[in-house]
Amino acid sequence: MRRVEPRNTPTVIDAIFNKLQFWDGRAKETFNGVNSKGAADSNAKVYKADRPNTLTEVSVALNNSSLASLITEPPLSPFELSASDRELREIGSKFLSRAGKKLKTLRPLGKQIVHPQDSVLGADSRSPQLGLNIPSYDNLIKQAFKNEWWNSNRIIRVNADGSRTILQQGAVGQSLPENQFELRDWNFSLFAGLAMQKYISTLVSDQTPFDEFQAGDTTALSDQEKRGLSVFVTATNGTATTPGTNGGGNCNTCHTIPEFTRASVRRTAGIASTDSGNPLINNAANGFIANYGVRPASEDPGAGDFTTSRFKIPSLRNIALTAPYMHNGGMATLEQVVDFYNRGRGDDGGRTAAPLGLSNAQKADLVTFLRTGLTDERVLYEKAPFDHPQLFIPNGHPGNQFSVTPSGNTNGTPTATDQLLEIPAVGRNGVATPPRNFLE
Repeated sequence: MRRVEPRNTPTVIDAIFNKLQFWDGRAKETFNGVNSKGAADSNAKVYKADRPNTLTEVSVALNNSSLASLITEPPLSPFELSASDRELREIGSKFLSRAGKKLKTLRPLGKQIVHPQDSVLGADSRSPQLGLNIPSYDNLIKQAFKNEWWNSNRIIRVNADGSRTILQQGAVGQSLPENQFELRDWNFSLFAGLAMQKYISTLVSDQTPFDEFQAGDTTALSDQEKRGLSVFVTATNGTATTPGTNGGGNCNTCHTIPEFTRASVRRTAGIASTDSGNPLINNAANGFIANYGVRPASEDPGAGDFTTSRFKIPSLRNIALTAPYMHNGGMATLEQVVDFYNRGRGDDGGRTAAPLGLSNAQKADLVTFLRTGLTDERVLYEKAPFDHPQLFIPNGHPGNQFSVTPSGNTNGTPTATDQLLEIPAVGRNGVATPPRNFLE
């Protein structure tokens, strides 16, 4: 049985505009080069080689880099990609040419087809063979980062008490113990965070019908989408904020245009940093909503506590393509989401706001605006920059309700064969038919 994350996975498209990442905002805006904690972790250090035979421990503080902070977590999560108590430097030692290890050098994307017209990687595609025409991840790191971050003849040893000792590198080909790391291994968190942030920053969805309408094309939105936009930006009584008078949805208060989230870097500029580690300043000003009524705070407080839940407000761009909805994935359709807010959030007896009072026609208009007015066709059809290499997603195990097919790779514990769902490689021109949506 695979573990499943208790929270719904947010989209990475337009995530570059978020001040913080994850539903609870724990991936901080200052990247320390090691983990997601930002300036709150004063012990987070990387090494720099001022000369090949000299290593200096240094602190890194890169502003507006919450995506780099985010990248350090999934590879270490036992729910997602890893095992407990693993460090990114240990993963880096498997990607890179570890001293003395007789392991086949890993070819980048060596188990995936890369489309020859991929907008980023097409020039290096080996299609129909797997991977890239780049021999190793070492080559990529050497091309992307200055020598002082990876080139050294010194070894970093992690002692039993957690302290570190710098050693001279042994003879060429000499095997390293598991507690010793080359500089490239040690700084793998820095490389991975910055490289992934650079890629994700290209995934900007700014060609929706709404964007074209804002740019002056009055025909970009249909009449129904325009009515839905009016519901979206209008306060609940038409002009003010008194709820329940069949006015508007007041959606723009939290899902602020143009990012469609209040949690954006632009919207939160100048507001107190959350790197202090105090979860209670993850408040409305920083783009968090308190007690919005999906589930009790005691079940999942998010960035709050067990009496007041707080969750980061997500962007609504391409919302039609990112079902299911809410932090727990508890709603399958946009209609369910609009009904939830229209009745005052929460269930009977546990509502956390006054009803909006929208009519059925207003709700339908709002859903239409969200579904089509905020969908970028490049995202829908996977056109550049939203094209990608071949991907495989675990999709259960071959078998039935009584037994599954064993994998043959037990490592002391019997395991089942993974059944994988393939998402084919796509080039810059995208696909002719959009992929099936959730529940289709």
